[in-house]
Amino acid sequence: MNSKTILLVEDDLPTARVYQSLFERQGYTVNVLSDGSDAFMEAHNQHYDILLLDLMLPNMDGLAMLRRFRAQKRFGHVPIFLYTVAEVSQVEPMALEAGVTKVFSKTRPAKEIVEAILNTVSSPQQPRASAPEGSTETEVHQGPDFRVPARDDSPKLTLKMADAEKEAEPPASAKVNLKEDKNEPKKGLMSRLFGSKSKDK
Repeated sequence: MNSKTILLVEDDLPTARVYQSLFERQGYTVNVLSDGSDAFMEAHNQHYDILLLDLMLPNMDGLAMLRRFRAQKRFGHVPIFLYTVAEVSQVEPMALEAGVTKVFSKTRPAKEIVEAILNTVSSPQQPRASAPEGSTETEVHQGPDFRVPARDDSPKLTLKMADAEKEAEPPASAKVNLKEDKNEPKKGLMSRLFGSKSKDK
């Protein structure tokens, strides 16, 4: 028998690992993604029994994802949880209107949140839908924008080429004026560079 699956959307890797470990101890298979847009597409590629979304995510925040999921009948019975570092009292009204199963504060211990999620999903879920299918982006992504820039924890390597450095200006004495004076007779290049040799008398 296949284990139940959870899609965990979290852009902080250490936090994601903590939750992944706790769910796996309960026999769940956990797929972790850090980008909201990627996670939204992934949720359509295979069945997930639980969706746990961070509120603030790159490209598509958790609330926008929630609204899009609930706009589709296929996600009507799927328990969808939000958790956030923001004040739950500020997020919860919008999330409940969008069809969230429950909102958690990240200030709570991860173990407590996992236990609360598993206790909630053990009860039969009623279909939840808050937006009609085919809703526009404006209709789906209402209210505050909780998107954040994508994390880039990889060290940045800067390469500099020696010949790309700004060339130092030569001293004034080394400059050669190759501009010809109309009043002077034309000289050859070597004469202009090194001067003319005086003739012995």
